[in-house]
Amino acid sequence: MHESSKVTFFDSIAARVLGWMLALLPLFFIPFLGLAPDVVKTYLIVFGILILLCIWIIARMMEGHIAYPKSPTMLAMFLIPVAYFVSALFSPVSAISFGGVFLPIDTVFTLSILALVFFGSVLYIKTEENVKSFFKSLSIVFFIISLLEILHLLLGSHITLGALYSPAANLIGHWNDLGIYYGGAIIAALAASEFLSLKGSSKWMIRLMLVISLFFLIVVNFLTAWIVVGFFSLIIFVYSLTVLRHESAEKRYHFPVLPFVTLLVALLFILANGAIGGWLPRVFGIFQTDVRPSVQTTASVAYQALKQHPLVGVGPDRFNTAWLLYQPKEIALTQFWNTPFVSGFGFLPSVPVVAGLLGLLAFLAFIILFALSGFLHAFRVGGGRTVQFSMFLSFLLSCYGWIFVCIYNPGIVVFALTIAFSGIFVGLLNASGLIPTKTQNFLDDPRKSFFSILLLVLILVGSLGIVFVAGKKFTSLVLYARANTALAKNDVASSQQLLSQAISFEQSDMYYQGMVVLDLSQLNALISNTSLSQDTIKAQFKNIFSATENDARAAITYDNSNPENWITLGSVYGDVLPFGVTGAYDNAKASYEAARKLMPNSPRIDLLEASLELANKNTKDARPLITAALAKKANSSDAYLLLAEVDITDGDQQAAITDTEQAAQVDPNNPNVLFQLGVLKYKNADYSGAVSAFEQASILDQTSLTSRYYLGLSYEKAGRTDDEAKLFHGLAKQLPDNDQLKKIVANLDAGKSALDGLVAADQTAPVTPATPTLTPAPASTLTPIPDPKKKTK
Repeated sequence: MHESSKVTFFDSIAARVLGWMLALLPLFFIPFLGLAPDVVKTYLIVFGILILLCIWIIARMMEGHIAYPKSPTMLAMFLIPVAYFVSALFSPVSAISFGGVFLPIDTVFTLSILALVFFGSVLYIKTEENVKSFFKSLSIVFFIISLLEILHLLLGSHITLGALYSPAANLIGHWNDLGIYYGGAIIAALAASEFLSLKGSSKWMIRLMLVISLFFLIVVNFLTAWIVVGFFSLIIFVYSLTVLRHESAEKRYHFPVLPFVTLLVALLFILANGAIGGWLPRVFGIFQTDVRPSVQTTASVAYQALKQHPLVGVGPDRFNTAWLLYQPKEIALTQFWNTPFVSGFGFLPSVPVVAGLLGLLAFLAFIILFALSGFLHAFRVGGGRTVQFSMFLSFLLSCYGWIFVCIYNPGIVVFALTIAFSGIFVGLLNASGLIPTKTQNFLDDPRKSFFSILLLVLILVGSLGIVFVAGKKFTSLVLYARANTALAKNDVASSQQLLSQAISFEQSDMYYQGMVVLDLSQLNALISNTSLSQDTIKAQFKNIFSATENDARAAITYDNSNPENWITLGSVYGDVLPFGVTGAYDNAKASYEAARKLMPNSPRIDLLEASLELANKNTKDARPLITAALAKKANSSDAYLLLAEVDITDGDQQAAITDTEQAAQVDPNNPNVLFQLGVLKYKNADYSGAVSAFEQASILDQTSLTSRYYLGLSYEKAGRTDDEAKLFHGLAKQLPDNDQLKKIVANLDAGKSALDGLVAADQTAPVTPATPTLTPAPASTLTPIPDPKKKTK
């Protein structure tokens, strides 16, 4: 095989790798791994583009020169990861900013990979044949995805594919990302129907694509997507009536029916969205809320971040850190006061927060240069109809995607395809001669040849090294997911072993926090083990607590700017406070104060410190902390419930009831609050009030057996014995193996009191166990050692 033939062979392989990787991206997932589809898709891009880079390097070394379009747009794309790289160098946690474990989009590593997607698309998807093959592949994948999504909507849990466990789960990413994807398909179908002379099956396939896409956009009901799709439908409609009409050889009038109808449908769902937009989602039981910071709050956080770090921001993938530090005080009054936002209103508005002015200018430079080249060339007349169509469509889809980058936070599928379409457009400009080609020969000069080949070999070796690193990260994620699965089955030992293996592949504070959960679970099991002596418990307690403390501190060592890590450490010390561990109170206090500096406007730290003081029998200092929390969040039911605990500790039962009633007023749909209120009223002999509270709690949470149990006891005290008998007979049928309920039913049938011969009601309530996770709980999770008089040092 001649040298040129080998180069052609390698380039054709590279083009196929890139084309199929991008085409399969929306469909690709690995079932039963326990990982979100968008995480798996990100790693597909990583491995695929690195393989492509290796093939490209081998071909260039054989060819002896590098050819690329001479375009400022190419330079601007290169500057984006460079700007993020500079920002990451100043990040407090460079490991997170460079990539972390999940490889989110706003990291140096992922943006560098996406830049390579752009360059690869410029170089390899620019010929008419490759563009046609790519769009054909996208169409095939579109229909496969649509079939799977329709089956999932109709059959629900019967077709999960190992990843779709909720009605809104889909292969694209977030629910709104699905709407964006089908919105792009609408634009492609409309452009094809107007540009191309379609006949027979091709014509009907395009129409079917349009109908399917409109159906899914209605199901998703993403208002922003309707607005953008309506705008692009108008563009295609006007373009068809003007440019394409006058370009037609027959000069016959062609009214663009499909763009016009689509525009009308979009207007209908824009103007009457509230009246008709929610109908189809309700049919399929899909209720999704687009929760993200507003434009104003994002701007406020960006302003504060830029004041402190104007050039480089707080660091890539660290928006949540800035959010907790700079969020407006008004957020505490909303239901999202404790929501960890990882980005702002949109991806681009978040850039100045994480990458400063350098990152923002790099993105704006690319978008502006790309838009200028598009407006100059995408709407031109002349050239082959297929090339003109490809250029027009790739520019439209690029603009469509970049709009959502500016006003939304798209997932990896939308982002990667936007980058790819942008590269295809630049490549088509180059192939059409509208952008010149720059060629760098490096074999004509021995010195240049040596250093050029050396550089290419180093890049090749580096790429293979990055493949190895990415493989380790992916393996750690798989192990972490398996650890979660094991914990859900209450297999703590296997979960701990898997999580330890995950840490051996990749360190992360998320993993260490998970280890803390498992360590605390071991402590719980140890303390509740009545078969062990106190000396044995003490010895094992010391070892397990030491491991727990080390894991919590390892999370802080990894990222001491994450308040959750400090809260986890504080919770560890707070949980062992009843056991007399030396320095537990002081260490917990210091940990919470460190967290307070990182989230000053949140009432959460006040409540955690108040809980700590309450556990330390110091109600005097607990009250002002709760008052401080209420000053920040007056509608905090947690604060009122904690205040009720303080009242109970101080022996003021009536004040506790008043505070719990206040909690029920600010959070009337919280069954836990109503349950606590019922318990207090039951103990205070207000049985009619207890019945009312337990009835409401049971209605709000119909799965709670505990609320219904106490409701039955309250019925008896209130003299409603018929209701009591009916309720307990129902519970006994639900739990036929529960000996206590059998005894209660027997007592009632014999005309006795429900608890005749049984222990006190507050010790016998059947509690439904919660599903464990690897997320540490800030509240106390440990049961005291049976003999509290014996202290553990």
